[in-house]
Amino acid sequence: MRAVRQIVTVPASRELRIQLPEEAAPHEEAEVIVLFKRSAAAEKLRAMREAMSDEMFLADLNAVAEDFRHADEDEHVA
Repeated sequence: MRAVRQIVTVPASRELRIQLPEEAAPHEEAEVIVLFKRSAAAEKLRAMREAMSDEMFLADLNAVAEDFRHADEDEHVA
């Protein structure tokens, strides 16, 4: 079995044409899988939006903020 990977941008028509290698025999069965890639920035924004309503994350964030509440008030002696 050989895997062929092609990265394309989805066109407005949302139709893709796949060029198979010469070794692909006519009438041979092939499996086609389409994976949509999100940009790293889009994925980070999605995760941050999810975190805004995640009760466990918000509780942890509040606990850390409380733990360090006085840190900013302390004087730093050099």
